[in-house]
Amino acid sequence: MARKPRWEEILPKLEGLLGAVLAGTAELPATDDGKVNVLQLVRKLGFKDDDRQYFYKWAELHKPLNAAAAQVGLAPIRPRGSNGSATPDDQANAVFLPDRLGGWAHKELEGENVELRARVRRLEQELNAVSSECERLKKRFALIQELGTDLRIEPVHDL
Repeated sequence: MARKPRWEEILPKLEGLLGAVLAGTAELPATDDGKVNVLQLVRKLGFKDDDRQYFYKWAELHKPLNAAAAQVGLAPIRPRGSNGSATPDDQANAVFLPDRLGGWAHKELEGENVELRARVRRLEQELNAVSSECERLKKRFALIQELGTDLRIEPVHDL
């Protein structure tokens, strides 16, 4: 019986980690210059250091990894001697990665989007309130400059 390719053993653990990365509960190991640290990734997944070669060699591993890296702002991995720009294939995978990971990551991201939209609405309301107050204070300051004195708009309270 033929032995299963090594990438088939690595892929399930990689997909689990990438799902957690997209859900925001885990991070991809990165180098100081913003690239995926493949050696640390292999160690994080619990494989031997020598297994890092498979991430460069097999598209089944580097395509989902590069797609997730693009989603979190890291540079894609490339074999030595190739340029570091994302290919159209990587960009297409980035769009479909949540579906590839069983759909649960997509649902997690959708839930996050709902929370973010609610936060944006609250911040917009706060910004509108602060902008209104700023306009009111600008008008009051212009009146002070014009008249040379402050007009009391609020009622005076006896102490």
